Amino acid sequence: MGKRALPAVALAADASVITGPSAGFPRGAFAGAVSALGTPNDIALALSAATPTRGVLEALAAARQRGMLTILLGTDDAGASDADVVF
Repeated sequence: MGKRALPAVALAADASVITGPSAGFPRGAFAGAVSALGTPNDIALALSAATPTRGVLEALAAARQRGMLTILLGTDDAGASDADVVF
């Protein structure tokens, strides 16, 4: 209470992000959205119940290229160390 709310975007809830790859976008769905929407002052938070998929890893890499802080909640397998912080 009394704190400023932080803006957030849930990419998995946006139908245009999920269906984008079928329209011929060259990059992964999440990576393209992160590149389009993210700024260096943002945080990219990835949630994965198991080993992160290629799409999640691509999104983390895109976020790091944009200068965003990257956080992964999931396992640290298969190159997930692309995130700044892994839980």
